[in-house]
Amino acid sequence: MENQKLKLTGTKLGILVAKASETNVEIPTQIQIITATTRNEYVNGIATDTISKIALTALDEKAVQAATAAEIDLTDMPAFIVEIQDKNLVNKLATQTEKLIGQKLSTENSLIALRWVSKGQSGSWNGLKLILTQIKTAISSRG
Repeated sequence: MENQKLKLTGTKLGILVAKASETNVEIPTQIQIITATTRNEYVNGIATDTISKIALTALDEKAVQAATAAEIDLTDMPAFIVEIQDKNLVNKLATQTEKLIGQKLSTENSLIALRWVSKGQSGSWNGLKLILTQIKTAISSRG
C-alpha cells in the first residue's frame, strides 16, 4: 500500500490512513469474515479488469461467539467494513475470496481509513474502514 502524504489543506481525504493501534478507535484483536468480494480498479470513472482490493464485512470474534451461543443469526449483527489493499495479497487471494468467508483473522498491524459510500452518481465519506496489511488467521497468530 502506498504511503502518500496528506496536506492539511488537501482535499484528497481518501489517502488518510492511521495505524489502528495508534488511534482512539476500538479495534477487536480477532475478526470473523462474513462476506468477501473483489473490487475492480476504476480509471476515469470506468471499471477496468484489474482487481484493486478485496472488500470484506466482518464481526468481532467475541461478538460472534456470544451470538452463536445465544443462537442469534450473524446476519442480524452490525458488521463493519474491512479491506485488503496490498497488491501481493490481493493477487494471491483474488480467485479464492470464498475461502475467506468464516475465517477468523488477526487485526495485528491493521490500519484505519475513511470509508467512501457511493450514493448513485455521487457519494460521501461516511464512517471508517479497517485495512488489513497482512493475513494472519487467529489460530496461527496464537502459536
